[in-house]
Amino acid sequence: MRYKIVYIVLIFIEIFSAFHLLSYQSDVSNSVHQIYFVLLPVASLVGIILGFIRIKKETKSCIILIIISFVILLLMYRALSSASEPRKGPDALIKSYMANSRAQAEIFYNLNKTYRNVCSMPQEQDGINTLVQNASNVTKSGIINTNLNFSETDSTSVCHEAEDGTAWATQVPLIGVNLISPNSYKDFYCVDSTGQSKVEDLPLEANSTTCH
Repeated sequence: MRYKIVYIVLIFIEIFSAFHLLSYQSDVSNSVHQIYFVLLPVASLVGIILGFIRIKKETKSCIILIIISFVILLLMYRALSSASEPRKGPDALIKSYMANSRAQAEIFYNLNKTYRNVCSMPQEQDGINTLVQNASNVTKSGIINTNLNFSETDSTSVCHEAEDGTAWATQVPLIGVNLISPNSYKDFYCVDSTGQSKVEDLPLEANSTTCH
């Protein structure tokens, strides 16, 4: 009977630890989080080992303990490993839209001999507005601002074109943070008419038509 109580306690610790890790998986620096991160595998491994040791005497209970411990351990680490880089997929999509906008802008220039209105024209009219807006939708930054006097912010997307039509630049916030350095926090993806296509730490300033 006392071993069944131990089994129940181990399973409770595993489930409680798993729940905590899933609920606060983004805060990996939290000391309590780190305790549960250690407690979960320890409790699971103890459960598996104890289950094998006692399996001849309490077959049914031990098999249940082993299965539950193994499944929780496997699912949790698969979930945590997939969540450790949750931003790569969306950011890759943003970069793809932005890279395509740079190629589209050259098509626009070859047809019109100017970049004037390249930011406001949709892709159907050879402009880059559709592509940049798609990138902005991924990062949930709303409608892109095409006002040359508007400066980029952490939560908005911009597309600037020179008044004489000779240059343009567009920048969208990325979902991932600290991509450039551990302290860069909010980062952006910028492309422009000079051929630049890169991650930046600084927002695009008002009246600027080139990336940093």
